[in-house]
Amino acid sequence: EENAQIDELTAIVKKYDPNGLLTGEGVLTKDLIDVTDRDFVVTGVISVIAIFILIAICFKSVSIPLILVAAIELAIWINIGISTILGTQISFIAPTVINCIQLGATVDYAILMTTRFREELQRGQDKVSAMKKAAKESCRSIFQSALVFFSATFGVYLICDIDIVRGICAMLARGSVISALVIMIMLPPILILTESIINKTTIGWRVPAEKRQKSAGRRK
Repeated sequence: EENAQIDELTAIVKKYDPNGLLTGEGVLTKDLIDVTDRDFVVTGVISVIAIFILIAICFKSVSIPLILVAAIELAIWINIGISTILGTQISFIAPTVINCIQLGATVDYAILMTTRFREELQRGQDKVSAMKKAAKESCRSIFQSALVFFSATFGVYLICDIDIVRGICAMLARGSVISALVIMIMLPPILILTESIINKTTIGWRVPAEKRQKSAGRRK
């Protein structure tokens, strides 16, 4: 409503004075949103690309970064989507802050789950058994980390009186739970279904580390 009033007032001012300008808190906030909109998009894209490259280097894979980044972004979209569905008013900076922080937190969960899955495969287990063991071994660490993240952000939400901070912390607290659930519930079946593709597009996916080291030593 405020933005609509600003547009209407601007049109009236420009009608009588093309060089006339409006000022005030609402106008400055609207200008800030317009100016920083592109920067926020660029920041989000750079963050995703950086995480993609990090995962690709870590696993020496083309497919794993696609799968993990997609799972992470799904968790972020669910978090932001809940606010949209509920009609909750959030600060214009909230989506960017949530995207960067939740992305950085969730990638740890995804890497942990995928690494444990690979280790069990390298020990000779089939992919279903390997994932069961990986999920069992990873769930405690993932939920402990998510609980710490939730407690820290939800505590600020409860005691802070600043609307922007409260809104961001509420979304971060909710995002920590969503991220843990997505990685624990949705990522395992995706990894199982795409394991054959991962095996073809990842260097040494099923090869134990000892064999890779011996092979590298013989090449030298």
